[in-house]
Amino acid sequence: SSGINAEYGYVVSAEKAGFEITRGENYDFIALKLSKLTTTVQLGDAPLVGVLVSVSGSRGYRKNVQLDTEPLVLTGLVPGDYFIRPLMKEYSFTPASKMLTVAEGLEVDVTFSATRVAYSGYGKVTSLNGKPQPGIIVEAVGAGECALQEEGTTEEDGSYRI
Repeated sequence: SSGINAEYGYVVSAEKAGFEITRGENYDFIALKLSKLTTTVQLGDAPLVGVLVSVSGSRGYRKNVQLDTEPLVLTGLVPGDYFIRPLMKEYSFTPASKMLTVAEGLEVDVTFSATRVAYSGYGKVTSLNGKPQPGIIVEAVGAGECALQEEGTTEEDGSYRI
């Protein structure tokens, strides 16, 4: 007869790059081809450097990555629903977030467009001898028809950001 005789206590495993393989009944295996997700955040024609991309999804998957000039490429994803959201102060994104269903073995590309919606002022407050001045309130007030007012407090090293 052919096949594996269970009374000998064989231990059988299987693995292959790009697949999740689980053991089924007896000595059968179930293979699931994993997926790939590529996320790009654009500011005009260029990538937005420094944006944080948050991805959460099936089986408790969570990943937060700060992008440089390259897109975020996630491989080895199991099929399921994934929620993607870019985050960066002073920017809004279109779409604001994206919920998508990734099917087995697919390669999915998602692109977000960024728009600058605010600006920051930052600096350092020091005394005449160069010593940092913590706890100082720094205020920015709009000019002309701009009635905006913002304030910030200096940190221990004298730095502030408004």
